[in-house]
Amino acid sequence: MTNNKQQTAVDWFTEQISSKNLLGIYTYDEMVMFDDLLKQANKMFEEQMIDFAIAYSAQDQYKISAKDYYKENYGGNK
Repeated sequence: MTNNKQQTAVDWFTEQISSKNLLGIYTYDEMVMFDDLLKQANKMFEEQMIDFAIAYSAQDQYKISAKDYYKENYGGNK
């Protein structure tokens, strides 16, 4: 069976943090903190994607494009 899942930005960031620890630049406590923060970020990303899917599946009702949804909820000058 083939795994067709795409890597999220949070997954990519997790890999980057993990690979940098090979140099021993993070303490154990820092890695535990990073792990907790990354778990929270993954949960937030999951919730955002669910919200997006709900809004996008109702596209006919709301007449919103994927780009517009992103701009309204996450984009712009923050």
